[in-house]
Amino acid sequence: MKKIFLIILGGLAAVVVAYLVFVVVQISLAANVFGPGRDTPDTIGTKIYFFGIKPIFPGMVTKVDTNVVQASFALTRQQYMVGEPIECEFVLKNISDKPLFCVMTSPTSDAAVDILESPAGVRLRGHETSSSLVGPDELRPGEMFRWPFWLNRFVWFKAPGTYKLRLQINFGINRGKERKGSTFSYVFAEQILTLNCSPNDPQKFHAIMRSLTNKIVHSLIDEESKSESALCAIGFLETVPYLKECLEAPSVWGRNDVIQALGDIGGEEAAAAIESALAKPMHSESRQYAEQQLREIRKRLSRK
Repeated sequence: MKKIFLIILGGLAAVVVAYLVFVVVQISLAANVFGPGRDTPDTIGTKIYFFGIKPIFPGMVTKVDTNVVQASFALTRQQYMVGEPIECEFVLKNISDKPLFCVMTSPTSDAAVDILESPAGVRLRGHETSSSLVGPDELRPGEMFRWPFWLNRFVWFKAPGTYKLRLQINFGINRGKERKGSTFSYVFAEQILTLNCSPNDPQKFHAIMRSLTNKIVHSLIDEESKSESALCAIGFLETVPYLKECLEAPSVWGRNDVIQALGDIGGEEAAAAIESALAKPMHSESRQYAEQQLREIRKRLSRK
């Protein structure tokens, strides 16, 4: 009995070791996936990029069902400017004759983007890996659900030209109110989108940043939330003064997201913005997070 137990234990250990080796190899192959504002690969973003779409081992996804729900990505526009937040919508439509429950996905953390064509020097950037589940409690037959997100979190749109991107996502659907194995299945979606970026116009860029900042500082929570996520997604050094203004405003809803955006951008200017905010009253949780991001920025600067 002991011998059988040791054999089973050894087999499990071998599987774990093989999996870890596979992870390390895939991350090393993903040298073009960088975290925002950093000069080393973002291993968290890289992991999600490689493993957030298709199962690692056969059998992890029980069923891919294309007769239940349609999934697609849609750009709100085809033409943007370098430095502008680029909005994309993830759209679900129930094409079955029964309601669906627990549609689980979060495009910001679960979608993967691959660059097929782009101006020279453009690369992917690491993106947020939120564990939140997004979706309607119920999606009736024929009903659609739209979830907007920002493509800037996946790609550095730093050069003018044409971008051809492949977007992929998988998500779970439940055809019953209870999560039972017989009713739970997965849907895999893939789509290619093309957009054009014109050269950055400083006057227009700063007008967009000012508009977003004013909405964040002075508007109601729904509009503030969308503007805040747009401003935080851009990742350009030129957004630091506007992020600083939002961080120091007394009623900013997504304060930690603003801190994270400054941490991702990095550099002396972002560090100074966080230090300035820390000199003023701040909620204890946000203060701890700001101090953490400041330490990370200082650590990266010390390595240069």
